[in-house]
Amino acid sequence: MNSVLTELQGRRFLVRTFGCQMNEHDSERVTGMLEALGAMEVASADAAEIVVFMTCCVREAADERLYGQVASLKNTGCLIAIGGCIGQRDGARLLERLPHVDVVFGTLNIAQLPALLAAALAGEGQQVALSQDGATGETASAGGAAALGDATGGGAAALGGGDLGGSAAALGGATAGGSLATCDLPAHRQHAWHAWLPIMTGCNNFCSYCVVPYVRGREHSRPLEQVVAEAAALVADGVQEITLLGQNVNSYGRDLYGQPRFAEVLRAVGASGVARLRFATSHPKDLTPETIAAFAETPAVMPALHLPVQSGSDKVLAAMNRNYTAEHYLGLIAAVREACAAAGKTGLNAASGAGASAASGSGADGASRAAGLNSAGASAATGSSVTGSNRAALAGPAFSTDIIVGFPGETERDFEATMELVRAVGYSQAFTFIYSKRDGTPAAAMDDDTPREVLQERFDRLVELVQQSAWQQNQQELGQVVPVLFEGVSKRDARMLSGRSPKNQTVHAPLPDGTSAADFSGRILNVRVTQARTWYLRGELCQQ
Repeated sequence: MNSVLTELQGRRFLVRTFGCQMNEHDSERVTGMLEALGAMEVASADAAEIVVFMTCCVREAADERLYGQVASLKNTGCLIAIGGCIGQRDGARLLERLPHVDVVFGTLNIAQLPALLAAALAGEGQQVALSQDGATGETASAGGAAALGDATGGGAAALGGGDLGGSAAALGGATAGGSLATCDLPAHRQHAWHAWLPIMTGCNNFCSYCVVPYVRGREHSRPLEQVVAEAAALVADGVQEITLLGQNVNSYGRDLYGQPRFAEVLRAVGASGVARLRFATSHPKDLTPETIAAFAETPAVMPALHLPVQSGSDKVLAAMNRNYTAEHYLGLIAAVREACAAAGKTGLNAASGAGASAASGSGADGASRAAGLNSAGASAATGSSVTGSNRAALAGPAFSTDIIVGFPGETERDFEATMELVRAVGYSQAFTFIYSKRDGTPAAAMDDDTPREVLQERFDRLVELVQQSAWQQNQQELGQVVPVLFEGVSKRDARMLSGRSPKNQTVHAPLPDGTSAADFSGRILNVRVTQARTWYLRGELCQQ
């Protein structure tokens, strides 16, 4: 087999990502791995020799989007690779529908990607590598012959060869068997100040509509010590915000320790010195009192909880195999609010200590001094502006959720139960979807004759209610001082800084004269909110 380094050195590549945060993390690993082997990332498919799609198959729209984009590359001459959940689900069948695709790889085969690309570039035919719930399957050419049989020899050695430093040396373990876990691969983070930190993969819940357990496998947790060590390394590398990842983080550790230990993860990673800690996603049935306490009591954990409810109807929840009721879910919301109130956690002060040290630690350099910014005063500014009734109004975290409209058998009464739950919670954000049938799931076999126009009308009503709720939640921030982790400039206005509040609200503020976005990216600074819209806040950077 030709040397992987020889084939990839100097190649131009592009990674396109669909779907969840786990796919975004996997894409960062793909980028880091290819760069470590001498390939160069480019910004557009027109400039790329290799295009890698990291895909999602949770909804039909994601499939259609992939097929459209891959079809558009048919006559470009670039090498096309499809990974992620669609790659895992469809495997070699993708080559039948999209014969110009060169490589297909599964969710647990990312470490094999360089060798697969090299084989395709060397003219060894289309390559397919899939996994079976944690075990790596056969890697073969489309013709059925083993394509990478010697990768444990020259092929793997090539991955670790050359003068590419420690990252490439680490890839020496990436044999055709895919011996490296994704989290062990080098990463090219999209932002220096933010990192995805996977604590587990897979899911054991088997919700009747969901394909995730079939394409991501069963739950596999990383050892707690490994997670904490990676968090410490990220903080030492200047990361301000860590997002813990898992299909169901609340069940973390059950496979390793016999019982969930996610509360320990929150407290331990929260003690790493990271300014902001977030996590996704939580299943309500596994949200324990210990995790609620850790969420409320750990200062670094941001006061924003994504807790997918999917429906407010107990009948629909049972058909979905969600294993909780609407009453239980609302009880969890109340328990989180009570715990946060007892701990004094609000959207303004949750990050004040970490935010102040992070901002001052980045230095009141020339740009910030010229702008007259208060880079040291998250807690001071917050304390001066939030008192009495204002603090009471802002107490508690922001809640977001996922909701499916039109699950098979949903009646108008069931839908109204969902609307009642949305009103009761007061969500700051909700990701709403019309049910999408996924082949192979139990729900795909359920009959439903609800007209599409009825489903659309329900969906529109829900969206309107969610927008009203989000607007009401944001009104509470008017006149308040909010610590914001700035990410760059607004996509719509290059003169407007954009960042995130502790509650995960988008916050905009004018870019001060004589400064650039680079002066603020990755810094936590105070913004006094002057406008509160449905999906964003706007304000002014606080002056000294």
